Amino acid sequence: MKTSPAALLLAAFLAANPLAACGRETRMPTPSAPDAAAAEARYRAFHDAAIAPRLGEPDRRRAAGLLERKPAAESSSCRAARKEIASSGQTRNLHGSLDALDRDGDCWVLRWDGLLGLGLGAVVARDGTVLLSWWIPEG
Repeated sequence: MKTSPAALLLAAFLAANPLAACGRETRMPTPSAPDAAAAEARYRAFHDAAIAPRLGEPDRRRAAGLLERKPAAESSSCRAARKEIASSGQTRNLHGSLDALDRDGDCWVLRWDGLLGLGLGAVVARDGTVLLSWWIPEG
């Protein structure tokens, strides 16, 4: 059985922070995201630990289905990503806000296409911080 990078990261976090399993420690380690694969792994780990537990069952299933696929990934300045996402008519945020993208530096913009339904988007800073996650409107 192959272990996902997200599961490995979560296991390492729980090993280093035993109180996290009891809900007393919520800080996640923030590995850097020098490339698209690292940004994707960082987002998946963050999603599993911090976003998925807050979603209702239909949204959790939708996100899990989307995350089974490889995202489209592009590097962009954080401010350019903010402008593009704002102009695209993005809908419901799952984490963060567009204001978090008003910063210097580059980010990874990840998109899981929902085909005829909602898609999933995320912006991960080069330092590994997940700045924004949102449902991408249909179409």
